[in-house]
Amino acid sequence: MPSLETAVWALVVSALAQIITILGWFVTNLFAQRREAAARREAAAQRFLEQQIEALYGPLAGLVKQSEVIYREVALRRLPSRGGRLDQGAFSDDDRQIWRFMLEREFIPRGAEIAKLLYTKPHLLESSTLPASFEAFLVHQAMQDSLYNLWKEQGVESLMVQGSGWPTAFNADIETGLTRLREAHASYLRRLRL
Repeated sequence: MPSLETAVWALVVSALAQIITILGWFVTNLFAQRREAAARREAAAQRFLEQQIEALYGPLAGLVKQSEVIYREVALRRLPSRGGRLDQGAFSDDDRQIWRFMLEREFIPRGAEIAKLLYTKPHLLESSTLPASFEAFLVHQAMQDSLYNLWKEQGVESLMVQGSGWPTAFNADIETGLTRLREAHASYLRRLRL
């Protein structure tokens, strides 16, 4: 028959084994919860990147590229220009009609779409503040709309009031932002494949 001392040691060893098992379960569970929380954060960050790309930066890049192509490949080739800019002072009456048509059908609607994206989706910007070129675009768009309406409704030539013009850094800032977001997204996808 086992001695009392042996029985006590057996109980102590059994209790220790149970305590170690319970502690092991808690530690394993804690690490599993942390891994799951990290995975949820990673998935949320990836979804946010995708939303930034498909709902803001991608559409902005497409609209800007369309405007750029129409301006460079149509307006500058068809209308009087100098140094890569339209020379409105050299416009004939036909040129003014062409430019007005292009404003009405191409630039103003496309600019309004760009402005709507910037006004309605600021939460998707890369930074917490609106980049200076984005602000400059919004000023340009407001002035272009106003000057166009003066021209259309009151016959006041926009040559009498100088607008701010398309911001030079706007296209590059959008393209740079889109590139960074795509790279970050690709990095998330690579990590998922590991």
